[in-house]
This record gives sequence, C-alpha cells and structure tokens, in this order.
Amino acid sequence: MRKFSSSNQDLIEKDFQTAIANFSKLTAIDNDTKLRLIGLCKQGSIGPCTGDKPSMFNADEKAEYQAWKALGEMSQDDAKKQYTEMVNKLLNENPDKQKMQKEPELVFEERDHVYWIKLNRPKQYNAITPEMYEGIVDALKRSAEDPAIKFTVVTGNGPYFSSGNDLSKFVVC
Repeated sequence: MRKFSSSNQDLIEKDFQTAIANFSKLTAIDNDTKLRLIGLCKQGSIGPCTGDKPSMFNADEKAEYQAWKALGEMSQDDAKKQYTEMVNKLLNENPDKQKMQKEPELVFEERDHVYWIKLNRPKQYNAITPEMYEGIVDALKRSAEDPAIKFTVVTGNGPYFSSGNDLSKFVVC
C-alpha cells in the first residue's frame, strides 16, 4: 500500500501562501514592519536579491530593495517561515484592532470659499492608499467645478502631512 503525505516543504509553502493572503488584513502595522515583510516575501518567492538598485528618485522601490537586499543569502524556506510567523503574530496580537471600523481616510470640508482635503490617517503618518488617491482626484474635480471655491488646500491630520505611499496597499509579492 502506498502512503500519501505532504512534505515539510509543501506545508511551508501552503502556510506561506496563506500568510500572503492574510497580509491584506493587516491594517495597523508600521512601515518598518511592512518593509521587513515585503523583503521576506520576495526572498521567499524569488530568492536572494540580485537585481539592480532602483533609482534614488523612487523612494518606495528603493526602500523595498534595501529591505530585500538586507536578507542576504537567507534561504527561501527560512524567509517563508519568518514571513508566516510575522504575519500570524501581527494578526494574533490584537485581532480586534485589525478588524476595527476605520475612520474615513479623507475628510472634506468647504469653508469661506476654501475646499479642504485632509488626509486622515495620523497613526500611519497619513500614508496614502490607492483609494485615497482616487478620493483626492474626485475631490479636486468637485472643487474645480464649484464656482464658489476660490482655492483648494490639501493637508494632513496630525503632526505630519504625509509619509508617502502606504507600501502595504501597493505591493503584491
């Protein structure tokens, strides 16, 4: 009789793919952690970083490249295990925080002939998501079409205007 079983490597791969799918559920992680996860994901999927360093003018790609390159010759299986462990740990740390109803990412206000667009993710340093870009474009169109609006201001809620793009929302391993 022939016995069928999954190898350890198959189990690592299955857990890794599940962790990749769960990455999008992480809403409350800092950029350093996101970059570490992106590097581990690329290392686990592709292997050690061998490509050319991105232009210094593309900060997001450069940060991702550096996070991946820093892993050196780490094996793909080790990277997959670390990635899976990190994602699972983050999901389990505070599952309610990950599922929590979010405040609007953009706040719009019209006052004294001024149209205000406020980035409203202060805990994430107002890092911009693809949905926020769409909302900003729509808001700019609305303000341009309203003859009562004399000018439009884009600002950030909290001590920072914006840290740039929210890497977890733009990068797919």
